[in-house]
Amino acid sequence: MIRDLNEDGIDDLSYEFTLDGYYEFVDANFDGVVDQTHKYDDKGVLISSKYDDDFDGVLETKVVYQFTVPYRTYVDTNKNGLIDLVFFYESGVLNHSEQLETGMS
Repeated sequence: MIRDLNEDGIDDLSYEFTLDGYYEFVDANFDGVVDQTHKYDDKGVLISSKYDDDFDGVLETKVVYQFTVPYRTYVDTNKNGLIDLVFFYESGVLNHSEQLETGMS
């Protein structure tokens, strides 16, 4: 399934189905490049998302959900391919964050 949300002839929303769920790909700013990906399980429950926060072509933020609410958010703030900032949530509400000095992959 593919959708052209702004009717410019370029697909803005598409899906890829797998045995254990599906992925949703979103071009949020209508430039023809995927800015968001969302992974759903086989029941349609959101598992994780990745975001290109500044529309530079790099999905630098990953959100992991637990019971459909944010559980952890991982961010590569300096775009070196390593996670250097983690947000921790309790019941979907931000509890605290940690800046990682060495980064993690």
